[in-house]
Amino acid sequence: MKKIAYVIVVLGLLVTGGLGFSSLSQPLTATAAGLLGWAVSPYPFLLFLLGRQHERVHAVMVALLAIAVSVFGMAMLVDAFYVHPDAQAGLVFLVAPLWQWGGILLGGIYRLAARIVAGRRVPGAGGAARRGADDD
Repeated sequence: MKKIAYVIVVLGLLVTGGLGFSSLSQPLTATAAGLLGWAVSPYPFLLFLLGRQHERVHAVMVALLAIAVSVFGMAMLVDAFYVHPDAQAGLVFLVAPLWQWGGILLGGIYRLAARIVAGRRVPGAGGAARRGADDD
C-alpha cells in the first residue's frame, strides 16, 4: 500500500509542478516561485510522513490519507484547467493546498486520537510510557 501511495503522491507532485510551471509567468519570478512552492508544499510532507511509518496500522492510515489528499489536489487542478476552464483557474494553486493541509491536519488529529484511545501512547510522555504503566 505504501508503494502505491508513494507513486500517487509523486504523481501529484509532478502534475502540480508541471501545471504550475506551464501556467505561471515567464520568466519565473520570486512571487511565482513562492506560489508554486505553496502549491506543491503538501506533497513533500506527505512523502516524509510515508517514510516515517513502520507499524502496519499507522502506515495504512497515512497511506490512505496521502492518497486522498493527493487525488483531491490533482482532481481540483484537472477540473480547474481542463473540465471547467475559467479565467480564475490559477486560483486553484492558492486554494487546493489550503484544503490539502486541512486534510492532513484532520488526518493527524484522527491518528493521534486513535493512538490515545487504543492506549498505545500517553500524550506528553515522549512515546515511551504506556497507559497504566505506573511503577509507584
